[in-house]
Amino acid sequence: MQLPELLVAGVPLILVVTGLVQFFKQKLEWTGQKVEILAITLGLVMGFGYNVYAAPDPITWGFKFIFEGLVFGLALGLVATGIYDAYGDKTQKPMG
Repeated sequence: MQLPELLVAGVPLILVVTGLVQFFKQKLEWTGQKVEILAITLGLVMGFGYNVYAAPDPITWGFKFIFEGLVFGLALGLVATGIYDAYGDKTQKPMG
């Protein structure tokens, strides 16, 4: 994968992962470590899935291909976790 492809695909995927994390936070009332683990897991799955989607046919399942997908997915998950840490406590409902 080339850097421009990663940047163009990465931003929407980060937004999707962040949106799903927000859904779990608000609707299922998840907090703390559960949300962070969810963000990293979703990032890994969606990042690796995009790597498979963007691969030329036929896919060569070598170390490089798998490593790129995992690193891209981990980066997505970590960015989503960072967004949660930065804004997670500020978006909670006021008490009272």
